[in-house]
Amino acid sequence: GRYQSETGSTSCEPAANGTYASATGQASASPCPAGTYSGASAATSCSDCAAGKWSAEEASECESCLAGTFSVAGSSSCTSCEQGTYAEDDEAESCTKCSAGYYQPRNGSTACKPAGNGTYASATGQASASPCPAGTYSGVSASTSCSDCAAGTWSTEGAKACETCLGGTYSV
Repeated sequence: GRYQSETGSTSCEPAANGTYASATGQASASPCPAGTYSGASAATSCSDCAAGKWSAEEASECESCLAGTFSVAGSSSCTSCEQGTYAEDDEAESCTKCSAGYYQPRNGSTACKPAGNGTYASATGQASASPCPAGTYSGVSASTSCSDCAAGTWSTEGAKACETCLGGTYSV
């Protein structure tokens, strides 16, 4: 935890915060590598940043990852959440998949969007909602599936409701 860079000295200097001296007889302290930190002087080693945090080289403390990003322990940066996932809070250790009925088309998001009327998201972790096929509909948001149109009604793709067949026509 101590070093001395000058000859003829009578004492050693403590390694400063963000640096360490791991062996005896060192002429200089070494900077803590990125992803680690040393918050005390005279350190003999550096500690890994906790998951959800990161650091650059020679850090005396780790920085928090912001919402929409995450990190694993010992990270030198935060990673944006991928499409279909989100991190709502700062210091996330991982991203959460969007629930069925929800989607997220962007990276680095803090929430998922509900599938709109006429669309659905049937699985978790979806980057987009799908339009209801012709002959089906979805009249509510956050749908995980579309409902079939009843006999005597019909719909086009992406319908929010089914339409009644006109006189002289029918649907089965």
